[in-house]
Amino acid sequence: MFVCESYNATPVAHRADALLYGKNYTHDQAFSAGIFRELAPDQASVVKTAVDVATVLPTGSANAFALVKGLMTEDAVKYCKTRGPAIMEQVMGCLYSDEGWKQIQTTLSAMAKKK
Repeated sequence: MFVCESYNATPVAHRADALLYGKNYTHDQAFSAGIFRELAPDQASVVKTAVDVATVLPTGSANAFALVKGLMTEDAVKYCKTRGPAIMEQVMGCLYSDEGWKQIQTTLSAMAKKK
């Protein structure tokens, strides 16, 4: 199992091999190539490991985090704008569902504990 690093942090040569040429990587190859930051020890630990990695920001990384977050959401926002209000209603319905709210609260709690 694995925790995937951000697309923007993937080394350029490996990004090109994967995106332009369709190269497949095993988990171990992807980890060695720097595509994955960390490997979870087992399947049951994937979500916890991902939350642990995602909720720790090194000092001074707020600007980088904001930039990456903007890049990651840019296409989703464009998609919603072109699809109109109906798709935004679906997105908001999912985000503010009981399950969505539970995930948000779990992540916020984990972040608060790390302070």
